[in-house]
Amino acid sequence: DLLRYTSEHHADNETLREALRLTQNFLTHLSMIHTEAMFPAQERPQRHLVRNSFIVELVEGHRKLRHLFLFNDVIVCAKYKPTGRSEKFTFEVKWYISLHDIAVMPDTGPETLRESNPPNLVALKSQASTVRDQLRRMESQVDNKGVSRMNMARSEKSRKKLAELEAQLVLASPNLPFRISKRNGSIHTFLITSEYERDQWGEAIKVLQ
Repeated sequence: DLLRYTSEHHADNETLREALRLTQNFLTHLSMIHTEAMFPAQERPQRHLVRNSFIVELVEGHRKLRHLFLFNDVIVCAKYKPTGRSEKFTFEVKWYISLHDIAVMPDTGPETLRESNPPNLVALKSQASTVRDQLRRMESQVDNKGVSRMNMARSEKSRKKLAELEAQLVLASPNLPFRISKRNGSIHTFLITSEYERDQWGEAIKVLQ
């Protein structure tokens, strides 16, 4: 959908196309390679994607950025994995559960989260705001006095710092727990930003079961 409204000459067009290609390749690979492992001794249904999104998973007390794929027969949790070629990424499957074996657990509230080092959201937002202000001042100085190597170096350093802080904010912002479990087995905890999104995931799973 984003590609449809993004001009071919826009700076983000190539990035969006690459993300789409990676996702399509991953889904094709998942359907062809992992079907046998997921369904070793039963009829294999025609798989199609129902819902997917970036999501934060709490793993052994640490927040991890994941991509969650809900198919009509299985839920798959994956992470982006660098390929080492031109900063491109691919997917790595972390775990999957057949929909027949999934139980959506009741909400127990964020106070039950067990994090090793809970993020300080207020401090991160404050730091990001400070760096943005610094960047604006640098850009204003460039407009008035031209570009110097020192200004360019400082500006680039600030942009990298801001990118790091924004990446931390992506992990730190969600705080609503969404838990699913493999029946009589392991529990997976996700952190979601809104009750609406959490309800959508829970409802989508229940409808497919």
